[in-house]
Amino acid sequence: MCILTLLFFTVCLFRADGFKVGCDWTRAVFNLEYDHVAVGSSEGSVFIWAVANPEKPLVVLKNEHSAPVTAVSWHQFTNNVASVDRSRRAVVWADV
Repeated sequence: MCILTLLFFTVCLFRADGFKVGCDWTRAVFNLEYDHVAVGSSEGSVFIWAVANPEKPLVVLKNEHSAPVTAVSWHQFTNNVASVDRSRRAVVWADV
């Protein structure tokens, strides 16, 4: 479960079967339009939700990380997503 907190109150709750954060410092990130949110999980996947539908992930990016994903970032001008895991492997996901 990923909880979006804004000004100390819950705005939206994102959840999915199999989703679990891998460490205390894992953070969810929004794309530039604030209509999608992405976060890494403990089994090495990156979950992406549409903000309008927080109950089911839009996409689950998997099979590239073998360790918990600790950081995720959207590219500023494209739909590419970069993710980094605890074993120091970085992956750039094209056009998600």
